[in-house]
Amino acid sequence: MKSAYDAVDRHYIWKNLENNSPEPLICLLRNLFDEVQIEVLLNNATSSRFSPVTGVLQGSILSPFLYSIYINDLPKPLRPQPIEEDLFPIQLAPFMTCLLYADDVVLIADQHQMVSLLKRCEDHSQSLGYRWNPSKCVVLDPTDQSLTCTLYGDAVPTQPFFSYLGIPFRPGGYLDTFQLLNVNTNKALATMNQLSAIGLHPKGFSPLLAVRFYMQIVRAQLEYGLAITKITSFLTNKFEDAQNTCIRRIFGGSSRSSTKVMLHLTKLPSMQERAYILQSQFLLRSFTLPEDTLLSHLLCYTRRSNSHSQWYALSKSPLWKKCLSHLESLDKRTLKQMQLQFQQDNLCQNRSSRNSTLLSLCRPIISLDPILWLPMTRIERNRCGRWRLGWLSW
Repeated sequence: MKSAYDAVDRHYIWKNLENNSPEPLICLLRNLFDEVQIEVLLNNATSSRFSPVTGVLQGSILSPFLYSIYINDLPKPLRPQPIEEDLFPIQLAPFMTCLLYADDVVLIADQHQMVSLLKRCEDHSQSLGYRWNPSKCVVLDPTDQSLTCTLYGDAVPTQPFFSYLGIPFRPGGYLDTFQLLNVNTNKALATMNQLSAIGLHPKGFSPLLAVRFYMQIVRAQLEYGLAITKITSFLTNKFEDAQNTCIRRIFGGSSRSSTKVMLHLTKLPSMQERAYILQSQFLLRSFTLPEDTLLSHLLCYTRRSNSHSQWYALSKSPLWKKCLSHLESLDKRTLKQMQLQFQQDNLCQNRSSRNSTLLSLCRPIISLDPILWLPMTRIERNRCGRWRLGWLSW
């Protein structure tokens, strides 16, 4: 949408909230958004204050929720007919013509129905006073005979993939794992370069602090989307290479240095283990979702082997297979214990490998190595770290 948050008619939101929200809550929201004054600072000059008549605040945690109320009536005209209760998952499919998250909207239809849906979206925007942005829209057409789609008379371009909520999709509604790899690794390595300029290198922050920066900022970008993505061994190796590059830069290792001991010292899982951990958390959460969520309705179908669903593919991970025997009593605490045990089992297996001489001499449990946190000077910590990594000659 074009300037989505700025074009919102707040009076429309307050009116919709009056039906099912307490008056004190509505008054609080109105005071937060209606009684706002803005001033612009440019070239050391400050403008006079003014109050925005329309729109919700950019960056406010409440804005996506309020915008969802504003756009909540859009799915109704897009459905072929009202949804009846107690429908089977397969029967719900024809009614799934759109997905909405705040101002990010996806339309799902065949070529001829898409033209009609776009026209209804135009009519809805004109009735509420907002406007779609055709230049930011993309058509993903799995067929060879593409149909020209328009919004307000402007053609909507056709692309081989498009990112929705940060996840690349290709025609047919499939996750584009290769694009996800490229986007995540490029973004993570670029962030690593920026952090290196402020001290994320061997002569800057301590290894423990540097690893904390990596976990909270860089790895979060690298692993985005892995919780719902079944990746191949080839893609896993590429993610491992990206993480190894970051870890080597923290410890000052060469491009051929092994990172097994580095990861063990810092209690970092491999990207394969991290993917299994994130996927198990997603699978557990799918069982505790509210009953009115889409995934909750589809879960009885996606759990079947003949569904060929992404959920079923994720459930075949070795970590989740260990959880199946405790599924009825499984909670976050139990899952965390099983994740730690899964990492411990992998560590024992790696320590017994012929190519893990240095790793076999390290601590046999998953924990931060004392070298990283015991009080000592920078020179002493650096020397102990190099000794642990096998970089000091005897």
